[in-house]
Amino acid sequence: MDNIRVIRLGYGLESKYYDEVIGQRALVDLEKGTPLKMEMIGRLINFAYKDV
Repeated sequence: MDNIRVIRLGYGLESKYYDEVIGQRALVDLEKGTPLKMEMIGRLINFAYKDV
């Protein structure tokens, strides 16, 4: 869990998806500080718009 951290809301996935993201594989190389987006996750999970 050293390679992921929760920072400012509005720049990537919301922190409430933290547990669902852990264990997923990135589809692209991610630079340090890159906001994570759903399209970057290996196994696409149907969680992006649960609460809409």
